[in-house]
Amino acid sequence: MVSAGLRNTYADFKLLQEIEATEVSGLMAAHARAQHTVTIADGTAFKVLLCLGVVPRGALRLLIGMGRPAEGPEVWEGEFDAALGSIEIER
Repeated sequence: MVSAGLRNTYADFKLLQEIEATEVSGLMAAHARAQHTVTIADGTAFKVLLCLGVVPRGALRLLIGMGRPAEGPEVWEGEFDAALGSIEIER
């Protein structure tokens, strides 16, 4: 559902891995990595890598994301996992 919405927003949106089950604040969630391009008003384009966490909340979905430039070292995955682990969602 979320990836379909992102595909509609970003023509080149692509999942880089299978969606994985995880937990956020003890709640079922999903985790994925993706990439897409952001183009600003002057036409400059930026390729972006994303780490996404999605937590179902009734009829809604809480989307948690962290992005970085597509080029560069892969040092942020641990930071995203730590950020997800630090989130507390009140029920």
